[in-house]
Amino acid sequence: MAEGEEPTLAAPAANGGPASAGARGTPAGGAAPQGLVIAALVAAVISLAVPVVPAIVALVLAAAAARSRRNRPAGALSDRRLVSAACVLSVVGLVVWAGLAASITAVPTQPDEPMTLQAPTAGPTATTSELTVPTPAASGRTSDKRWLAAITELHGRLEEPFRAEFELTQAKAESLAKLFRSCSPALARVGAPSDRLQPAFRLVRQACAHYGKAAECLATAARYLSVDLPSGPEAERRLDQVLQCSAAAEGDGANLLTEAEALGSQLHDARG
Repeated sequence: MAEGEEPTLAAPAANGGPASAGARGTPAGGAAPQGLVIAALVAAVISLAVPVVPAIVALVLAAAAARSRRNRPAGALSDRRLVSAACVLSVVGLVVWAGLAASITAVPTQPDEPMTLQAPTAGPTATTSELTVPTPAASGRTSDKRWLAAITELHGRLEEPFRAEFELTQAKAESLAKLFRSCSPALARVGAPSDRLQPAFRLVRQACAHYGKAAECLATAARYLSVDLPSGPEAERRLDQVLQCSAAAEGDGANLLTEAEALGSQLHDARG
């Protein structure tokens, strides 16, 4: 100490601790590092273009920045908004990429099918969703007795092939399809009965529609029975499908014809 100088005493620190570092020191707890906030925001923006990882990094950095700013003065609002923006962008990125992943995994895959197993485009297919019901004959009415006899004859002709066992070949399937298609034209030639038998007439129209569907299924079966198509599990599965379609439609048609004959006879006999 120089001569003539008065000694100066350092101010004691609060609570007996060491002297304060001065005004340059940061407040207790420290401010949120600006670098964390900027890094979180940058990672959040990147998460919109790159899946998952940048979004997680942004959320971690935003959380760290949020913890750092808890003891920051109340006036530090800009950093808080940037942290919030980083969190929102990160969550949006995660949601977008999760939605894309879900949509990709949800798309059903079509099994590979050999081109040779596709049925030719010519002719009707076996997956007709609607039945075409024939309209009444334009030639007028037919006597009820004659109409009932004609329906019985038509029913017997349609079911004649099933009275004996047979091997289903391509030619047989085509023959049955042609027979089943004849139901509607035959009904049109017979004509419509009197008003009394109209309920039975409607049943026969529905039966012919089912026989028409059976004909479509058999036509497709005939193409799969062709020697030009290769055999194999897939071909057998497809053939089984169209044969089941034909059997179900033919059975429905036969049942409706039986019901129509019974109802027609009942209504005819009740006339007197």
